[in-house]
Amino acid sequence: MIFVLVVGAAMELVRSMTRRPSVVVADDLCSPPCWNGITPGATSREEAYSILAATRGVEFGTIFDETRVARTAQFSWFFSPPIPDSTGRVYFADEQVAAILIGTYGSTDISEVIDMLGPPAAQWTHCASSRGREWAQTVLLWPEGGYAVVVDHRSSCPDLGRARVTGGDPVAQVLYFQSSRFPELLRTQSIFGPDSEGALASAQPWPAAGSTR
Repeated sequence: MIFVLVVGAAMELVRSMTRRPSVVVADDLCSPPCWNGITPGATSREEAYSILAATRGVEFGTIFDETRVARTAQFSWFFSPPIPDSTGRVYFADEQVAAILIGTYGSTDISEVIDMLGPPAAQWTHCASSRGREWAQTVLLWPEGGYAVVVDHRSSCPDLGRARVTGGDPVAQVLYFQSSRFPELLRTQSIFGPDSEGALASAQPWPAAGSTR
């Protein structure tokens, strides 16, 4: 038992030492909403594929093209260790990149992201669902900058009013998008959720600096 505990602790130490920061935080090729040289509103479908295929840590064999609701074409892929992020997606409109989604799932937190992007303009809390499960979710919005950050809460949908975002909360997803297409992307309901069409109307201002979040 002691041997198993020691080995487990050693493996965890190795993982922590070799673990890289999130690809969102570590990206030094360009500034948001550009990621890894892919810019919403400027990068073509072919260019995005070439960039992803040449990116270390993107599992080339998992890149696939698919069409979902509202005919929103996208590339999807998985990241490979030691990159801590999970998945990525690039959405297209008129053969150009319209949005980029990185599934961070705890590889970064709210404080780190806000240090990078600045305070959000608004926050939208709604009920998210997947595979028969529902939970409260808050989306921090920077509509003019072209960013959004998703936080999944442990509280259930009936407790939406109790959902609060704190600096230590793990980030579930980071989205970069073409700001001029933001209302259109909300209407597709394929990127920000099935009820996202009303996100801007129901969003609340982000608390001022120094107030409790």
